[in-house]
Amino acid sequence: MALPAVANGAIALPPVEVTAAGHGRHWSSHRLVDSTLGTRLLHRAHHVTREGAWHVLTVELHDPDTGLAAEAVYRSPDGVPALRAEVTLRNEGADTLHLESVTSLTLGGITDIELDTADVWWAGNDWLAEFRWQRRPLRAALPQLGGRVEYGYGKGSFAIAGQGTWSSCGHLPMGALYDRASGGAWVWQF
Repeated sequence: MALPAVANGAIALPPVEVTAAGHGRHWSSHRLVDSTLGTRLLHRAHHVTREGAWHVLTVELHDPDTGLAAEAVYRSPDGVPALRAEVTLRNEGADTLHLESVTSLTLGGITDIELDTADVWWAGNDWLAEFRWQRRPLRAALPQLGGRVEYGYGKGSFAIAGQGTWSSCGHLPMGALYDRASGGAWVWQF
């Protein structure tokens, strides 16, 4: 199953990606996108509400093959260009699912930042050596794959993972993507 392209030619991603034992990926890699469960999650319903100053979009998804249900909730405050996302899974099927991963937010094609003028930022956060911010040109972190075969998206990824049970052990659970040409930035925190 090929993922649909969005207006700027980027690949559209499912709102929730889930990996589970016995349910693979469409692409042979260790990335947590292109999962078979994620692409099978179908829209069941959605609701738009308000919680005080927050706009709330709730999207309900369901996989008819396994019975897995996902509820993705997106919150954005009035007047602040920020987004908070969370996902809750329920097994409504008869068989046990052994989950390996679930994304809280997947985004694709949402920015016009150019790979050649962007930097990725992250911070090392070891004991007694905290908040050591580093940057790397995004093109160096995500090289363009060449060769005879052309893929709709790169197989490579840039990943930073914490160590241990503290979310900030080894690296801060946040990062940034900064475009040197436009001055625009995307900042995230997990």
